[in-house]
Amino acid sequence: YTPTVNDTILNDTSSIEFYFSTTGNIPCPATTDTLIVKLAPTPFIDAGSDNQICADGTTILSGSALNVAGVTWSGGNGLFDDINNENTGYTPDVADTTAGSITLTLTSNGNTICPDVSDDVIITFQSIPTLDAGNDVTVCADTDFIALNAIVANATSVKWTTSGDGTFSISDAILAPDYYPTANDTI
Repeated sequence: YTPTVNDTILNDTSSIEFYFSTTGNIPCPATTDTLIVKLAPTPFIDAGSDNQICADGTTILSGSALNVAGVTWSGGNGLFDDINNENTGYTPDVADTTAGSITLTLTSNGNTICPDVSDDVIITFQSIPTLDAGNDVTVCADTDFIALNAIVANATSVKWTTSGDGTFSISDAILAPDYYPTANDTI
């Protein structure tokens, strides 16, 4: 017997009755017995959406579960705030971030009728941006321009700003612009 969709629309009292009878037993009367099969709701687990975080950050896991007694998170080498809460925080460790990404698994537990189910979420780590604006320098107050030269890694763009009121050559969004000070910068 394969249950249909109507059989599996469940509530607390969902069951299917099966009737078994004897036939062809004349002169004796037919004998009947009933078998009741209760249908337990199927467990459902969703570990949430894949996520990208900065390598020095934490992530909030937003899982969900239905028809389960409990859940357990596993995977990675970092720390879960609460391994048995479908919505919890996760702090990666160096092995996680060095790997570039990890898979965390949310698994149902405690349902003795249906098998445990699980779902995965992938956490990808973005390398921490690093930069160096260069060595501090002293220049003559009447200099025409100051050559800037920065180094950056793990970033897609940069922006120079200043406490002065001079201007940048070409753009303030390049690694090595020239800065043209004004008279106000030299006061």
